[in-house]
Amino acid sequence: MSIWQMRSRAAVLEAIAEYDRLGASAFLARYGFGPSWRYRLVHEGRDYDSKAIVGVAHGVEFPTEGPLRSGDFSGGVHGAAAVLRRLGFEVVDQGGSEPSGRSAQSHRRVPDAVALPARQSSADIVLVGCVKTKRRSAAMAQDLYTSELFQRRRSYAESTGRPWFILSALHGLVRPDVVVEPYDMALGDQDESYRRAWGERVANSLQSQLGDLSGLLFEVHAGAAYADALEPPLRRHGAVVHRPVQGLSMGHQLRFYSQSPEPLAVVQELRVDEDIAAVAARILSDEASVRPAREFPWGDGRLGSAGLYSWWVDPEGAVQLSAGLGLPVAPGLLYAGQAGATTTRSGTVRAATLVSRIGGNHLRGRISSSTWRRSLAAIITDQIALDFDMAPAQAERTLTEWMGAHLGLIAHPVSDRQLLARLETGVLHRIDPPLNLQGMPPTPVRRTLSLLRSAVP
Repeated sequence: MSIWQMRSRAAVLEAIAEYDRLGASAFLARYGFGPSWRYRLVHEGRDYDSKAIVGVAHGVEFPTEGPLRSGDFSGGVHGAAAVLRRLGFEVVDQGGSEPSGRSAQSHRRVPDAVALPARQSSADIVLVGCVKTKRRSAAMAQDLYTSELFQRRRSYAESTGRPWFILSALHGLVRPDVVVEPYDMALGDQDESYRRAWGERVANSLQSQLGDLSGLLFEVHAGAAYADALEPPLRRHGAVVHRPVQGLSMGHQLRFYSQSPEPLAVVQELRVDEDIAAVAARILSDEASVRPAREFPWGDGRLGSAGLYSWWVDPEGAVQLSAGLGLPVAPGLLYAGQAGATTTRSGTVRAATLVSRIGGNHLRGRISSSTWRRSLAAIITDQIALDFDMAPAQAERTLTEWMGAHLGLIAHPVSDRQLLARLETGVLHRIDPPLNLQGMPPTPVRRTLSLLRSAVP
């Protein structure tokens, strides 16, 4: 199937509705697309990533085929843009002429007072932290701070073509053109209550200046004290936060702001992993998205790809797991994993998909080939009378029936198999499923489960 067979305007509208519901970052992460830098779909005063919309709309129009992946088709003037225009949608060319005669930038939800140059950035807003070295007299905030690090951060922020603000330990959020007197204060020197209140104050100031923050992507270029204090309140406002230089040495930060290729590659990997892992963690821990395991794969054509999944248990099943462990297990999220990651050492692409791993391995496989089945069998052998010595086939069927009766699932397709293993690690440490063992911190439940697993034949 190709995009040239698409005929449904309604399918595109459905994809647009999902984009609006999830927000740009979550939508792109869910379907494995990057931003459309040049050709943007414009609909009802808002702009969208045209290639991702077409890929998802294909799955809506042809559910048995599912969404297309980014590598399956072109997003340019002879690809996604052409399909959308043929279906009657407006597509603007941000790198050249614009068929509509309107500026693509005018559809970005950013402050009206800030003019956007042609250059685009993945961020909607850039935030730059203050530094200790300052002028001795009052100056515009953008000129007050004189260290090399700040100057490079400022140049980077201005080069993105996005609105940017300064994060001041004393004043909170400061516009670059506001005159500020010199001061001597660093956020890292303040106590936790001040930093927490500071973060809330800055987030509220951003909301006052920008309006609704949900779906906006903020790049934070500041020390850990500033970014750590600001990230939680921004996320509560529904914003997405990137910290491109998090964890990098001062030398690597300076090289990044000078746009040296080597640190840029390092930072890009850290940034993408961090953001996609955060989005995937939210998806896999959303209880409203849990679907019955017994009905998997739910007729969802997207699940023939690699991806992540999370397993959930109902209250009755949680009681049985608690009895088997001798420790309390709450109803809800139990376990998470991935299907189809490229192996790190050999680069071999595994053929596993969500359908094959969940359906063929976990639900209808054998405990000898499924880590998840082995863990469940170890815990509830006595509760549901599993006899793997005398009647192994019947024991496997009984375990499958129990899983279908008490477990639910969330499955999250991820097209980038090379990213998947790193992504799984980032997700597991965010959602901390109680029955995951490998690479997870020890707990009484995990220690008990390890002992029980060793006794399973």
